Amino acid sequence: MNLGKWLWSAVVITISACGAPTGSGGLTTADIKSGLPTGLLGGKSWTMAKAVVTRDTKLSVTLYADSTVADCANGDPTNTVFWSQPEAAGERELSIGSNSQTITFYDGDTNYIAIDGVINVTTLNGDNITIGLVAKANKDNTLNGTFSSTICP
Repeated sequence: MNLGKWLWSAVVITISACGAPTGSGGLTTADIKSGLPTGLLGGKSWTMAKAVVTRDTKLSVTLYADSTVADCANGDPTNTVFWSQPEAAGERELSIGSNSQTITFYDGDTNYIAIDGVINVTTLNGDNITIGLVAKANKDNTLNGTFSSTICP
């Protein structure tokens, strides 16, 4: 086989093997559910009731189970899920490394860091955002679902 055919074969094999982005545990965008984010936080059932998304040099996202949190305000950080990420549409694999992306589950005592999963920003138009995510820190801290929010100033 000549070098040109060998290189072309290597490129085709590499592209075929890549597939959808996956976290360290194999979660992909195909695993993201369409309903509001639900799961476990500190081993207890948890459902998102409010999202607060702010923009500075990055997007900062905090998900609350408490629906009484005022728009664009910080609520009680207990039982929250939060992260920051670049302001860009598309998929971000959870990982530790040079392009680290994590999601933090906070139960009031402990931060549990998820590095298994993916965040998918499907809509980013002006001040409107839609995010799907699936994340797992451990068996007691998991989240899966999709939400839309206004980006606060």
